[in-house]
Amino acid sequence: MLTNWTSVNSQMSLSDAISLIKETGSRCLVVKNNNKLLGIVTEGDLLRVISRDRLSDIRIEQIMSKNCHYLPEIHSRNDIINIFMQKNALIIPVLTTDKEIIKIYDIRDFIH
Repeated sequence: MLTNWTSVNSQMSLSDAISLIKETGSRCLVVKNNNKLLGIVTEGDLLRVISRDRLSDIRIEQIMSKNCHYLPEIHSRNDIINIFMQKNALIIPVLTTDKEIIKIYDIRDFIH
């Protein structure tokens, strides 16, 4: 489980996001407003746009996954594994009913 995730503003530039991922070693950036999840940007999202666009012209909100798969506060280990497998997710946030982020699961935590 990711206990320390990096949160960003949806207006952050792509080049700043890449620098932040390099600095923090994070696999994803959580895009939020008032602690509520707006979307997630993964390493894969960044890689898909690097080769085709000018980084300084792209904002995070243009590439973030807005319809993220997430879990409610009360969930089972099977719920987690099912989302990883069925949705091909790498990162799964756990949210309150108000969509505030509690924690984030990383698929690497479940691979032995």
